[in-house]
Amino acid sequence: MTSDVIIEKTVNNKHVYGLHCVNTPRWLRVVNVENGLISHLIGIRKGWRITSINDNMPSQQKLEEAIGNSICNQGVSINLCLRGNKNRCKHIGLPVSEPFRTLYSRRKQKKVWGLAGFSLGFCVDTDYFALYIKQVKHGSRAERSGLSVYDRIISVNDMPIYTPDGFFEKLFNSKIIGIKIRNASGNTYTVRMEKAMLLPDAEQLGKEKAAMDSENIVSDELSKLGDDYCELRSIILPLSSRQGTEIDHILIGPKGIFVIETKCLSGYVMGCDKDKYWVQSTGKFKRKIFNPVWQNKYHVRAIKRILSNCNIKVPIISIVVMVGGDVRVDSNTHIVSSGMMLDVIGNHPDILNKMECLNIVSAIKSKEQRSFYGW
Repeated sequence: MTSDVIIEKTVNNKHVYGLHCVNTPRWLRVVNVENGLISHLIGIRKGWRITSINDNMPSQQKLEEAIGNSICNQGVSINLCLRGNKNRCKHIGLPVSEPFRTLYSRRKQKKVWGLAGFSLGFCVDTDYFALYIKQVKHGSRAERSGLSVYDRIISVNDMPIYTPDGFFEKLFNSKIIGIKIRNASGNTYTVRMEKAMLLPDAEQLGKEKAAMDSENIVSDELSKLGDDYCELRSIILPLSSRQGTEIDHILIGPKGIFVIETKCLSGYVMGCDKDKYWVQSTGKFKRKIFNPVWQNKYHVRAIKRILSNCNIKVPIISIVVMVGGDVRVDSNTHIVSSGMMLDVIGNHPDILNKMECLNIVSAIKSKEQRSFYGW
């Protein structure tokens, strides 16, 4: 799994963990609590008095240390004794997650914990709800992606998420997702995750290796075209103001611009241009794959937008290269094996000179992103 973690927006960190208290001789008075941050999640409210922290005399420093310790050392609890606005004594600890009501969420939670190494918590109160990261396994894929305990989940792929079911649906049905997080100190950032993180290690590594091998085969073929051609490989370009798209290969040369999507498949594949999903059959097993012709249309659109802004008008040719497998597809797009790819390119007339090729390469590279969401 690859991941990028970039701070998008940093807020004032003065009131750490969303809590502003005033020390008094006998207790800690809560002056303000910011909705959705850790202090709010564990049940503290404005106007309350904290009379003890883990059975010790309270202070703002001790509270911050206790919360920080519970984040760094999972399982270390915070036991607070408080008195509310009606002077009633309350005892609260770490946020207790609401039970997941559906079998779907319970099963997905178990799978995510086993493979990705994190679990969700879900809090509901009269005036708010919150999805947050309840646990992160040390050394797990989730930890390497940048997730931490008490991270509040704001949205996934720019869509607000209100329930565990909604989160798991996005996680399991998207190839790549961006989880917008608000952490314990109020900083907002986005964590990128790939669906591959939900595969067992051996299967994940196998898929990544097969994809890399296939792209290497295509790159080796393209290198035979010589120095007049430039290949841009695995480049991420903006698809919109909020999202990017990764392109396996862009070839720029005398015969034009070629956008190449590489697929490594076994068995045989059936489908047509209008189908959103094609069907891959291997023996007794069948699975759906997203139509690579549609996928490449997004890539072409991204390049067209960049070139249009530079007043460059050049035809862009879409090619889908299948490495392995028997393709039985009805399509108006070039769908070829790696061995036939150069023939397709060679059949196009020369339309660009060397300077025009260099300008196109420069224009595309200038818009390269390092992640799918422009982080």
